[in-house]
Amino acid sequence: MRDEESGLIRDHITRVVRPDDAVIYRHMKPGDTYLNVPEHLRRYRSDIFKYVRLSFEDVSRTITAHIAKDGYWYIHPREDRTLSVREAARLQTFPDRFRFAGHPTSRLRQIGNAVPPLLASAIATEVRRALNGSSTSRGVRERHPAYGSSFRSDLIGWFHTRGRKFPWRDTNLSPWQFLLVEMCLHRTKADQVARVIREVTDIGGTPDSFLANTATLESYLSTLGLDWRLANLASAAEYVRSNLNGQVPDRWPELKSIPGVGDYIASAVQCFAFGRPSVLMDTNTRRIARRVSGGDSTQPVWSLRLHLRDLAGEEGADPQWNQALLDLGALVCRARSPSCGECPVRPHCATGRRNSAESEDVTPARGAGATVAVGGGEG
Repeated sequence: MRDEESGLIRDHITRVVRPDDAVIYRHMKPGDTYLNVPEHLRRYRSDIFKYVRLSFEDVSRTITAHIAKDGYWYIHPREDRTLSVREAARLQTFPDRFRFAGHPTSRLRQIGNAVPPLLASAIATEVRRALNGSSTSRGVRERHPAYGSSFRSDLIGWFHTRGRKFPWRDTNLSPWQFLLVEMCLHRTKADQVARVIREVTDIGGTPDSFLANTATLESYLSTLGLDWRLANLASAAEYVRSNLNGQVPDRWPELKSIPGVGDYIASAVQCFAFGRPSVLMDTNTRRIARRVSGGDSTQPVWSLRLHLRDLAGEEGADPQWNQALLDLGALVCRARSPSCGECPVRPHCATGRRNSAESEDVTPARGAGATVAVGGGEG
């Protein structure tokens, strides 16, 4: 579209919602999948069919050509409907001035099959840089490589001397046992879990043994509080046994299909059980990212996730990095009364530098007509 038409919004049309789907949509919160739908409303098997309600606080599911068949993977975060043609195009980074041809189904298929324009632009930029004789790697890594490397080295150096020691660290646990650990740690202090986790992972070392020994395990798990924990773990064990052939998967979407497993637990299992770099997003890591970047409570989760990925350096968010970051949040960068003076990454932290400047000693100058001298620097 050109001239005056380029300012119009076209293709903001979507499918009519079936009455039974409308009921299901109303039960889904942002980020929910088909597993969150009450069983009496499900028309399909939950292990092979996925409704996904998108969330404004997270990245979108990738738009694929399947959206032309149905929009169940792309339910609007707020409205009880699937995405419109224009919304799908925006997620694929097409400008609003771009029109698509044919029936709405054809338009959606074109969008799903397309290379996103901004991705094509990034690739073309690197190709041009290569053809001009520049190093492509330098261009790809221009997002704070030295900053991330320095932050990481300071954090890991501190972790080697001050990091916490837990039974599940530096041990040869199976993926299922790592899943048990992470589900036990959910909403519970790590020190509490440390007192019983050896017994829990030994007695319930496989989904079968866990389900066969729930009565014995209840005495250990009851010390962690939260009465629903045993039921959650039993549901996870049953799902892994019945739907995943007893094996905990190594891919994030399949991990999230397990009952009781959310974003954080799926990422933690991927990292600690399978050694795959994965950014862990919980209250502590989000707080660290926000303070280091100098952001506020309005900073979206996806932005914080990207910032943590940059800080992890070239090695990525591997197990050692994530353990160090979690310990920093627990021991130093606490929600209340953070110990900025003891923080190993304070020179890299926008909040730490600001606090340093604000708390710098104020001393009167000597002699008559004394004035107040305020020191500066990063402390």
